[in-house]
Amino acid sequence: MKKGGEALKEIEKKLREQPPVRWDLSKENLREALKEIRDVVGERWATDHRAVTITYSRDFTPTPGKAPNIVVMPASTEEVVEIVKIAHRRNIPFIPYSTGFNHGGLTLPRWGGILLDLKRMNKIEVDAERMTCTIGPGARNAEVYLAVNEHLAHDGVKLRACLPLTMGSISTLANYVARGGPGIAIRYGLSSELIAGMTWVLPDGQVLRLGVHAEGAERLPLNWHPLVDIMGIFVAADGGMGVCTEMTIRIVPEYPVEKLYIFDADDRERALESALEFDLRLSREEIAEFIYKSHHGQMAVAAPVDNPLDLADYLPSDPVIVIISGHDEEELAIKEEILMNIAESTGMYAVDQQALLFTDEPLFDPRYWKLVGPRVGAAMKWRGSFNWTAGNVKMDLIPLVHEYYRRLIHRYWKDSAPDFSEKMALTGTAVQGPYPFARLAPLEFDYWWDQGNPEDIKRAAVMLKKTTEMFVEKFKATMYRRMYGFGEIEMPRAQVYWELAKRFKAVVDELYISHPGVNPLDEQ
Repeated sequence: MKKGGEALKEIEKKLREQPPVRWDLSKENLREALKEIRDVVGERWATDHRAVTITYSRDFTPTPGKAPNIVVMPASTEEVVEIVKIAHRRNIPFIPYSTGFNHGGLTLPRWGGILLDLKRMNKIEVDAERMTCTIGPGARNAEVYLAVNEHLAHDGVKLRACLPLTMGSISTLANYVARGGPGIAIRYGLSSELIAGMTWVLPDGQVLRLGVHAEGAERLPLNWHPLVDIMGIFVAADGGMGVCTEMTIRIVPEYPVEKLYIFDADDRERALESALEFDLRLSREEIAEFIYKSHHGQMAVAAPVDNPLDLADYLPSDPVIVIISGHDEEELAIKEEILMNIAESTGMYAVDQQALLFTDEPLFDPRYWKLVGPRVGAAMKWRGSFNWTAGNVKMDLIPLVHEYYRRLIHRYWKDSAPDFSEKMALTGTAVQGPYPFARLAPLEFDYWWDQGNPEDIKRAAVMLKKTTEMFVEKFKATMYRRMYGFGEIEMPRAQVYWELAKRFKAVVDELYISHPGVNPLDEQ
């Protein structure tokens, strides 16, 4: 197994980096800051005790972090304003934090500072008339789904939020800010396009209200305002532009009848080609609520077995998951006929899901997907850590990208033992569907590793970096999100766009205290 020496040196260098001298992280300054913060929120909601702060220093990614000096749990925008003003006045970095569960280490402090745990801010208000839902950063996906689902679009049709394809315990607001992926077809829009309004506390404590949150726009259903629309500059900044304390998102009708299918290829030798052709044909019909080309690793980890490696070589390499929906069984039957005709014409067939995964449990029931995610929680049972990275590339390039990715698997990821097959590495390429009717359209790569094994963590960090370099530099792909600190690989390609983003950061956050280091916009 090659170590990827240069990549490891860069990772180790980051671990040794010291905070910039411009901040005041002295014990005296932090002690006085804590006193002032407790005057705002009360003594029980702010602490510098190591037993608490250390729990915020790591997540399940290989991203290095450091314990914050102070943890505070504000309950309102007004309290966030006062805390940020204290941080600004005392020149202390701060980090917004909702649930801490993300795929990029995006809530880990790089150098300490004040961490704002926003779980107490769990507002959920549904406006069925204008089909919006206003949420706080502490509102979780499952809670948002249940609250929205109590309201009707019209008789017999409930409302739903376009929630991300992840755990029910995740912050909906934070996922939207981080440009997470909705778990349904993007005919409704990507998550960032479904944001109707936001309230931000800027790094100097000013409050900025955007879209329908702006004065005079409270009753508008869309993110309209007569001024220049700058909402997008805050999306995917990952806390580097301040703290989002409230968001209004658009909600959509939920069709009452749904059904989920798993398809496999008749010819396993050309399974990837068949799956891609099936995806493309199906997306053009606009009958699917969800299209996703999975891989054997995802299926093996979702199965109710103790060791997913037992299923690795048995499961199909490129299965496709499809959800169709409708107003009634008759509409569903029409869509199902179209679906099966497309499958047959592209060399795919519907498999028996329970037989495939050796269980009588309905693992892929779409009702549970909307509430708690598609067995995403099960992904954590295998070795305790799961991460993904993804980017956009043309469909016709995917087979070639896949071949290059296989080389990385053999070089940096797969166990070198002769009896350890490539499929036992439990990684592969997932395709989230082609535009414009699928979910996101990036090519996705997945990894599982043991957080208690230093060598495993090093291999994961190297593999993630090598995959990003391959995708961006070899195939000129655009990464879906800047995860694992690899924004430095892609963002300089944006040239003027990148320079403007850095200048905006400098204007909004002149002290560079808003989650410094989370992306390459900080002053060099």
